[in-house]
Amino acid sequence: MIIRLTHCFRSILFVTVGCFAFCLHVGAQTVGQKPTVIHQTVSDNEAAALLMQHGDFDDARKVLLRAEKSDPDEPQTQFLLAMLDLQDKDYPAEIRRLRRMLVRHPKAARVRLELARAFFLAHDYDNAERQFRFASAGKLEPGIQININRFLARIRQLRKFTYNFSIAFAPDSNLNAGPAIDSVNLYGLPFQLSQAAQKHSGVGLALDVGGQWAQPVTGKIKFLFAGQLHRSQYVDGAFNDMTLSTSAGPRIVLRRWDVSLQGFAARRWYGGAVYSDTLGGGIDATYYVNARFGLQYGASRQHTNYPLNPLQSGLGTTLSLGGFYTPNSSTVIKTYISESRQTAAIASYANRSSLVSFTAYHDFSGGFSASVQPSYARTKYDAPLAAFGVVRNDRLVAAQLAILNRRIDYFGFTPRVIVSYASNRSNISLYTFNRTRVEMGLTRVF
Repeated sequence: MIIRLTHCFRSILFVTVGCFAFCLHVGAQTVGQKPTVIHQTVSDNEAAALLMQHGDFDDARKVLLRAEKSDPDEPQTQFLLAMLDLQDKDYPAEIRRLRRMLVRHPKAARVRLELARAFFLAHDYDNAERQFRFASAGKLEPGIQININRFLARIRQLRKFTYNFSIAFAPDSNLNAGPAIDSVNLYGLPFQLSQAAQKHSGVGLALDVGGQWAQPVTGKIKFLFAGQLHRSQYVDGAFNDMTLSTSAGPRIVLRRWDVSLQGFAARRWYGGAVYSDTLGGGIDATYYVNARFGLQYGASRQHTNYPLNPLQSGLGTTLSLGGFYTPNSSTVIKTYISESRQTAAIASYANRSSLVSFTAYHDFSGGFSASVQPSYARTKYDAPLAAFGVVRNDRLVAAQLAILNRRIDYFGFTPRVIVSYASNRSNISLYTFNRTRVEMGLTRVF
């Protein structure tokens, strides 16, 4: 054993001496030579990223703010500054920066994803859901979609209060949907239409405001309270139009389903007088196939009373089917169809109607967004109107174009222009009309 240890020690000593001699030889060759220094230039963004990795966020922000002065629209600079805003929990600042990036790069899925998270942390669940659905249609790393699904499910449970608001200056070519004619045949005789019944144009103010409160009852059940006000105000008060509606009922939130049972009431005023009162209830259900695709179902039954024309009062039933799809990170497509049956005190006012509509929304580079919504409706009545002697049959073709600029964002509001056109063709000339309406104002929903 002692001999073996001695032999091992000698071997180690030999290797050590050999290595030491080699080092002396190399050292002798390099005596008097300067050490080699490698210089590498990094950009401000790269330097800031390194500082952020080491937790030096203050110096990183200084570097990025310096870079921002020389190139305010550089995407990487803005993205890193947004991440610093996230670190500081300054969510409004982060949202502003990310929105500004989407003005130039509307298909940037990673920016959509970070914007969605910022909205979520700021408790703006409506905008968070919208951006998460956009992001899910982009090119993302594997596994991120699972997190998006978790966020979307969490949003459906956390969302308590939502609201909408828009106000617009509204020129209208046909305020009362009146015909272009000034006379009509009744019981086979010509009659002059009153001034109020003829086509009127004008300029008014349009206001839409509403909100919804969801009070949690259990982990999967909420109780909803909602209200909505629409008002069109004109210089000539004879054509003022206002509708106030309210609803309440439980909502069940499951993994893929949202189901609401709602009772609702509405009153409409026209020209300052009560035009109609509606009371009813219904069910709405949404099935989320995935983050990009969903189906919507609806059924309602209501009684509408017309104080100025009681013969028109009766029960109505509506069945509807719709859906939404996000084909890419800057586009949303929606469809809607419905079938309605309206009864009345006399058959001349009872009718069946069908509606089909399609909506496409797209964010363009440069900050502009646009949506187009064509629709077609057909209404057929049960019996002839005594004064005309024929069964009324209407076909309504309508289209709406909305344009807004996301570049302009003032406390969450942006300017929007809506152009609407409607053309109703009826076999009774009194009910044939064309109407063009323009709304120029501000909206919070975008």
